[in-house]
Amino acid sequence: MLEKCIILINAALNWRTAIRICALWVVLLLGHVSLAQTNILVNGGFEATPYLSGWDVSGVYESRINDYRSAEGTNSVEPTWISQDVPTVPGHAYILKFATGNGTSISIHWGDLDVINVAPANPNVRSDSWVFTNLLVQATTNQTHLSLSASGSFKLDAVELGWAEEPPTITHPVPSRSTFSGGGVTFAVGAMGGPELRFQWYHDHLTLAAQTNRVLVLTNLTAADQGEYWVHVTNNFGTETSGKAMLIVNPLPKAPLLVSQPKSQFSISGYRVSFHTVAFGEEPLIYQWKFNSTDIPGATEARYIIPSVDSTNQGSYSVAVTNQLGSVSSVPAILEVTNAPFGGGAVLFSNYLPDSHDAPVFDVDGVTRLSGSNYVAQLYAGRTPYTLYPVGDPRAFRSNSLAGYFFSASRIIPDVPPGGEAYIQTRAWDLRRGQTFEECQARGGIFGKSKVSPVTIGEILAAPQPTYTHSFKMEAGLSPLATAKIELARQLPDGSPEWALIGDPGHRYVVEYRTPLNDWAPLVTLTNETGVVNFSDPTAQNSSLRFYRAQIHEP
Repeated sequence: MLEKCIILINAALNWRTAIRICALWVVLLLGHVSLAQTNILVNGGFEATPYLSGWDVSGVYESRINDYRSAEGTNSVEPTWISQDVPTVPGHAYILKFATGNGTSISIHWGDLDVINVAPANPNVRSDSWVFTNLLVQATTNQTHLSLSASGSFKLDAVELGWAEEPPTITHPVPSRSTFSGGGVTFAVGAMGGPELRFQWYHDHLTLAAQTNRVLVLTNLTAADQGEYWVHVTNNFGTETSGKAMLIVNPLPKAPLLVSQPKSQFSISGYRVSFHTVAFGEEPLIYQWKFNSTDIPGATEARYIIPSVDSTNQGSYSVAVTNQLGSVSSVPAILEVTNAPFGGGAVLFSNYLPDSHDAPVFDVDGVTRLSGSNYVAQLYAGRTPYTLYPVGDPRAFRSNSLAGYFFSASRIIPDVPPGGEAYIQTRAWDLRRGQTFEECQARGGIFGKSKVSPVTIGEILAAPQPTYTHSFKMEAGLSPLATAKIELARQLPDGSPEWALIGDPGHRYVVEYRTPLNDWAPLVTLTNETGVVNFSDPTAQNSSLRFYRAQIHEP
């Protein structure tokens, strides 16, 4: 029924514009469509070496290699014509996604079907902004020729083609979690498949009512919430069930317990610096920060913030946490400060400027815009993309029709002079879980950050240069003492067991062991690159009974 029919949804990241083009009849896709299919194109993001591997191309006027201005990754191209022959299945529908530089009108050729002016020019929007376009197309042959072209050069990146009828697959397992009584955790699953993906969460064989998002957020937890959690992922073409994750709810300790220590830092004069700790214990907890072992007057919260540092702030910072049952002190954190080499210039920190910039921030579902003063955004900046520091105070998000946008503010970049180039990033978080981005992460809150982008610094007294930050979506946070699930992987040739640690990809875990009646002791530190990593215990040969546990080393 879809022969020679094409549905065009042309949208910047907020999906607000829909255009329909069809040779025979039109089907309109409503709402947000999950576009997580396996990309069958070769090198669709131009990140391979060589960067045009898999493509036929002509008229490449410029290529952006290792450039943060690309739509995704660090590479993009500017051809007049580019094409690739794709293996397809006749009668199957596919979703084509790509990003083009705004202000460019291009033509799409899919087999014998032509679509003209896919990304019409908008003279009111900067030409180096990106517009994401999605097409639903149908294959009629075993191989389909895809090409994109324009009358002149055009910017292109993030080209993806996936089977629209692909059954779901789990790409990242649901990680195990632990927290304290009264706390909260977030479970998230990575999944891909044809639209539209649907989710249903379960707890110990019970269906969790209304829990039908990719992310499951649990709050005010008690011992009754312990157990196994998993999710069914379905679409119209199949069902996939995740592995089971374990939730452990530890009793709230009586005396204070530190689960996150303040971290040593290096900064440049003029930037904002903050220290934080995460402590649990019977309320009320009393905090007292110290500088070089001397109490700091008024520094009696879980964090200590220095709005603009200078050389007098160098030294050792620590915190003591006390309640009626005891006291605990943190390890010292060392702050080093160097002077800014230049006088600073200014930027306008904003993600919305009428007729010139539109980059809303979305919740973890990628659809709902952040709304209200419970969420804040902060500018991070520096002279290189690898050394970014917080600048100024956080800015609250707006509500209603302006949801997704934070209140704008002028910001001074201390070590980059007017006319110089700085690198900037927007970071956002749930203010209810921390007064700083780092504290929110440590407390398991929702957080997110944009791509790092270059910006030219303006004069302080003149109109500051806008930052032109990118859109992004929030991420599910890690809970304090986030744990991993450990299960038997296989028997080694010598008969000893090899264990599988299942947890969050990209995080380091400490595996501990306990042989009754001894206390827990560290065994090994593992980097969990893919979500599952194996380990063995060579010291267990003479132990008839041994227990293991693992938790994230630094959330």
